[in-house]
Amino acid sequence: MHSLTSKEGKTQSTENQRGEWQRLARRLKGWGLANLAAGLLESGGPFATLAAQGLYVGAPLLNGFASQDKLTAWSQTLERPELTAELVRELRKADA
Repeated sequence: MHSLTSKEGKTQSTENQRGEWQRLARRLKGWGLANLAAGLLESGGPFATLAAQGLYVGAPLLNGFASQDKLTAWSQTLERPELTAELVRELRKADA
């Protein structure tokens, strides 16, 4: 199992991240945004990289929306193209 380490030294396993993606995909589908999110992520690496950095920078403001662990998992996913592709597949599946 792969693991990723956040800036605080916390380790996020890829399996834990997949669980977060599935929950996020369901939430986005509920809001009617799964297809839009998948399209933005598929449009290229620059958006994903920018979104990841935005999550890192905005983490103090976003703590009311999501825990630090979730924000870290989402950021780390967006930083890695292969994980972002998995998230897009999950969003497409959720939107089906």
